[in-house]
Amino acid sequence: MKQSIRKKVLLAILLVTILTSCCITVVFYFRSASMIEKNYTETVYSRVRQTMESFDNSMKELYYKNIEIAGKEELQREIKQYRESNNADELENLAEILRACKKNEDRLSSIDLILPEEQIAVTSEDFPVYKREIPKEEIQTIKEMEEKTARPVMVKNSVHENRTQVTEIQPIYDEEQNILAYLLLNVEERTLYYQYIDPIYDENMNQAVSGGNYELISNVMSWMIDKEESISIPAKSLSTTYLTVTAADAGFWGAVVILIPAALVIGGGVVWFRRRRK
Repeated sequence: MKQSIRKKVLLAILLVTILTSCCITVVFYFRSASMIEKNYTETVYSRVRQTMESFDNSMKELYYKNIEIAGKEELQREIKQYRESNNADELENLAEILRACKKNEDRLSSIDLILPEEQIAVTSEDFPVYKREIPKEEIQTIKEMEEKTARPVMVKNSVHENRTQVTEIQPIYDEEQNILAYLLLNVEERTLYYQYIDPIYDENMNQAVSGGNYELISNVMSWMIDKEESISIPAKSLSTTYLTVTAADAGFWGAVVILIPAALVIGGGVVWFRRRRK
């Protein structure tokens, strides 16, 4: 009789242990899955936000640098002297001033000076120093972009037409507030990509937000090159999306979820077996 009661008690203990471990497993699984998803999403969002803030701060610094250079008296003086003399040596002097301004700015690919009336582009690059006969349509495009409040913009390089660049445009005025020239601080597209866009385009980061980073960058680029018609907000997908985690994270949490309940079950079995032998 006592053995029968003891067996029943031990079986009850084992059953309670198994049920408890199963409940803990289910609860812990859902809580850990929710925690993983939350932490992973927050990590991805934080990386994207830091990248975008870094890009925004860099563009602000570019804007203030452009204002500083445009206000240099020697630059304005050389522009006026060229207009008076029409001497190509003055263009060389302008190029030297631009090179000096670019000297400690590694993020800049070049600094260009557009003289709208003369249709000339002077650059900080070693070759060519300047380019004549810039198309009026291109100068008009620069003027229209400068008048917009949203900057920087993505434009084609006036000197090297095969390049696309992110540009901060600043007009240079004379005493009567007439425009002498347009100053362009340029960052090459590839520099922009590798410093700011490539981290957001990371495959794991993009999958974690269901491809949202690709849409974000594509729309930002369309806005910067003044092609708002290509900006799109895709319809919300009704298909099931899955959380993407790294293999290390999946292995860690899988081990935690499986090993703890397994340890409880094994421990309960050992206790039951020992008591049964007694």
